[in-house]
Amino acid sequence: SVTGCAISADGQTIVSVSRDKSIKVWDARTGVCLTTLFVDEPLLDCACSTEAKSIIAVSMAGTYFLRFEC
Repeated sequence: SVTGCAISADGQTIVSVSRDKSIKVWDARTGVCLTTLFVDEPLLDCACSTEAKSIIAVSMAGTYFLRFEC
């Protein structure tokens, strides 16, 4: 299940994280999933940087900092 989501600063992209260890990037206008990334642990929450170039995802074990055009 989804445990966190964030909207990019320009409002064009949504990022979601979930217990299945996935980070999904969505087009906010169309609802289409643009990409899915997987990490090693279930995720709790996420955020997009204000420059919309990075995703921060948090798990119980730590934090992932990913460079990605949000």
